[in-house]
Amino acid sequence: MKDSINIKDVGVSYSVNHSKVFNDLNIPLISNVFVQVYKDGKELESFNIHNLVMNSGLTEVAKMISGVGTTAIFNYMAVGTGSTAVAATQTALVTEVMRQVDSTISLGTTNVSNDTAVFVNTFAFSTTYTLREAGIFNASSGGIMLARVVYGVVTVSDGSEFKITWKIVT
Repeated sequence: MKDSINIKDVGVSYSVNHSKVFNDLNIPLISNVFVQVYKDGKELESFNIHNLVMNSGLTEVAKMISGVGTTAIFNYMAVGTGSTAVAATQTALVTEVMRQVDSTISLGTTNVSNDTAVFVNTFAFSTTYTLREAGIFNASSGGIMLARVVYGVVTVSDGSEFKITWKIVT
């Protein structure tokens, strides 16, 4: 395969170095998050946000695919109050306030059949928090963080439910 290819469109020639493009993209997995906030059974707000799969998460996915080493299943989700911007090198939430096992984990379809891992979790609160971050982990405490997202301020209080549907697209 050549180091570059030429694409002709309406008489204009473009030169694309495909190996550089793929290396520069560095996005082997895509993280999409849908959040819904409820109080007394009524939806108060909902939003979508896209964010990063962490470097440590990518390493664990490679281990799962190759069978090299051992890794636990990513079946915990956590929420927190930290607002530090997401960076691929992070290994934990900034200020975690609650973590629990996912209520459902399944496969979904985004581009091709079963190319998406879908994690769903609903957090019920009895204390007031100003949530700003969430993450997916492979342990009930500590563990490896697969992905992290930071979003605008969401205040939850006694009786609030915070539902996250997190999709990791391959």
